Amino acid sequence: MDKIKNFLQFSDFNPLQSLQDSHSDAGLPITELINNFFVGISADLPELDINILSDLADDYNTDYVIDPSEVDLCLAKINIHPGPDGIPNWLLRDFSQLLCYPLAAIFNASLREGFFPLIWKSADVVAIPKVHPPTSIQNDIRPISLLPTVAKVLKGIVKDWLMPSLDPLLDKNQFGCRPGRSTTHILIAVLHKWMEILDKTTSTTERHLTSLITILF
Repeated sequence: MDKIKNFLQFSDFNPLQSLQDSHSDAGLPITELINNFFVGISADLPELDINILSDLADDYNTDYVIDPSEVDLCLAKINIHPGPDGIPNWLLRDFSQLLCYPLAAIFNASLREGFFPLIWKSADVVAIPKVHPPTSIQNDIRPISLLPTVAKVLKGIVKDWLMPSLDPLLDKNQFGCRPGRSTTHILIAVLHKWMEILDKTTSTTERHLTSLITILF
């Protein structure tokens, strides 16, 4: 609950109090009910077959080496919530010029050996209300995964390496996790598509339906 308050920047108010009240007769703590729901979302997904890892070729490229100065820049502008590794962001940010050297060495060793530490794969999953006050676990909350900050720094650096090659291959309608794009852009794209349909549609029924959707939008 403290992580939820910190994420939402609430000091005393319990953001899930109404949810807790509405499920008081469930026989389980609200935290366990939420956890069971989040776990159940991916229950039907197959487990990763680790045997495929042995088929991957050793493709380490010495051209991709992380410089301590790059790590320093990333640490100095940290503005995310910390994860389960227990390392506070202020420590990483305020001592970035000292920590960038050992972290760069760890990052390069991780890339060279193809090993991503288990703690970096862990996350604190925080239940964030989509509406206020939330009353339904299934409809009114969403999970936010707080990853270890150092893991996100490494992922960000690798992403910057990959995106110049991957970006031209992505669908033009892919708006998430791409620089210069946001939910505003996808809303504009959807509205533009509807307007195109209105211009091309001759059926009165279809025009009325599209107009109604646009008005509701």
